Amino acid sequence: MFFAEPLCLTVEEVPVGLRCWAPECAEARVVMLADLHAAQHDGPRLERIVQCTAEQKPEAVVLLGDYFSALKPGKAMKPEQVAAYLAPLAQLCPVYYVCGNHDMGKNGSRLRKAFKEKGFINLENAEQVHTFANGQKLMLRGVTHSAEPAKAGADLSKHYQARRFAAAKLPADMPLLAVAHNPYYFLHAPIWADLAVGGHTHGGQVCMPGGRPLTMHAPWSPQAARAGMKRGDSGNYVYISRGLGLSRLPIRFCCPPEITVLELKAQ
Repeated sequence: MFFAEPLCLTVEEVPVGLRCWAPECAEARVVMLADLHAAQHDGPRLERIVQCTAEQKPEAVVLLGDYFSALKPGKAMKPEQVAAYLAPLAQLCPVYYVCGNHDMGKNGSRLRKAFKEKGFINLENAEQVHTFANGQKLMLRGVTHSAEPAKAGADLSKHYQARRFAAAKLPADMPLLAVAHNPYYFLHAPIWADLAVGGHTHGGQVCMPGGRPLTMHAPWSPQAARAGMKRGDSGNYVYISRGLGLSRLPIRFCCPPEITVLELKAQ
């Protein structure tokens, strides 16, 4: 079970009612992929993830960072290979991305270059307006991952460019999706967003039945690391993905890998 569950790819369909989504506009689907953690032998796994993503018929794909193996960094898949395996996504729809803590340094620079060549759109400290087939617009606002980890009790305004979010207001004419790799500050710093999304925690990766993580990793409590929809201190909604890869241990329990489908519609 422990070693088989990482292969049990699941699809989580998450209904989200949004402010400023026109009632006459049909539902639209956005797929999120977090924490791939690809090793050199993971080509077939990435192909399966891409195929399953295509089956969801998304109008946009959002990649949430940590593209390289965390179990054996020396055997991580090369950035250009990661981009090549994910490239078919750009034939389906626009692909937006941010990078994570495992995407720092030279590998991260090479990955950004390779993603750009494949037509992927970088959201780090940037905004993009996506228009769905039904005519509805959605603003995506991304944030760069900080190389300095947030610590319990730290001033969150100094981490993950939180000041940018605190200063940026909601657009008046369309919903706003805030995107980051690490959603920690989304939970504990005031932001204006209709929905914030992130990965990073793997949902705990090893959990009790029901999805409660067995361990904590500062500044994450088991409850904070738990995947799913939750509300931050300022009342904002935050969705945390269980992700698709592995970190620390080559196992999962009661926490299968997740392709997230946001089903966006009017409130």
